[in-house]
Amino acid sequence: MDLHRDTYGVEPICKVLQMAPSCYWRHAARKSNPQLRSDRAKRDEQLMADVQRVWHANWQVYGADKIWLQMNREGIRVARCTIERLMRKAGLQGVRRGKSVRTTITTAPDVDVISFTGSNLTGQRIMAAAAPTMKKLSLELGGKSCCLVFEDADIDHIAPQLAAAATVISGQQCTAARRVLVHASRYEAMKKSLAGALASIHVAPGNTPGAQMGPLIDPGTAERVQHRIEQAMEAADEVILRGERLTGALQRGGFISPTLVAHRDTSASFVQEEIFGPLVVLEKFETENEAVARANHTEFGLSASVWTEQGSRAWRIARALRNGTVWINDHNKLYAEAETGGYRRSGLGRLHVLNHNQN
Repeated sequence: MDLHRDTYGVEPICKVLQMAPSCYWRHAARKSNPQLRSDRAKRDEQLMADVQRVWHANWQVYGADKIWLQMNREGIRVARCTIERLMRKAGLQGVRRGKSVRTTITTAPDVDVISFTGSNLTGQRIMAAAAPTMKKLSLELGGKSCCLVFEDADIDHIAPQLAAAATVISGQQCTAARRVLVHASRYEAMKKSLAGALASIHVAPGNTPGAQMGPLIDPGTAERVQHRIEQAMEAADEVILRGERLTGALQRGGFISPTLVAHRDTSASFVQEEIFGPLVVLEKFETENEAVARANHTEFGLSASVWTEQGSRAWRIARALRNGTVWINDHNKLYAEAETGGYRRSGLGRLHVLNHNQN
């Protein structure tokens, strides 16, 4: 049966509905019935008017997704693909994404301030593009957070906290704990406790009961991060806990178990560079001055933490560290009411701060 021939009306086509895909059936019905074509044209005309109304009513920044949601809230039931077709027909762009958006925002003279969170490379491009128009910038970029643990700290109590701080969002947070500097007298105790805490992290999908750490953002990223972690394990003085890409039921996801290595040289690439995953480097120090010098030997300066029972020491060390945020006996406590930001390659400016003197 040729469903496209005009000799067939709607009724014969209805009889073969079970045999044909729904889209083919609708197309054939319109071809065979001029009235259906006319009805669709009228409906499209009304839908296009609704799309344009929603688009203009929201400052012309809605994309197909949000227009579809708004029209459905108003009781106008329509497929998202229909919205996209009508937007193209009407010449409506909606929200643009990717490089074109970055270029427009960073170069437009009407944009005075840009706030960005992301990679150093993108931050550098934003700075360069925004320079001709002298925009005010707030850039929150990478980090390599150090946790300084002194001899009076309760190692067994804080090791699980450090493990949690290192594996937050699977290590994909710029303030995650990446280096643990511990006093030489407590080094062996920390090595044992932190390795045990990291090894006990339950890596599983987020909807699994008891899951503590999920996957990296995608399998490709997990493969690249695991490769860098393997390079770190090859170069490190000691591999305390060997992490790996998980297999079995989790092999299709970006699941990586935590890794803990020990290393002395702070110039090593895996000590200096931000590896956006569950890798922790353990280091030891003898004095306060050495601890501060080791922690400040970095191209980043986003965050750090100090762990001690002595209040005066905590404040003294915190002031000596070149980091935008320093926690005392805690890590990763972020509040919208408190400003955040960093030094050097961790960016410039501050987030969450009100400057009443700024125009």
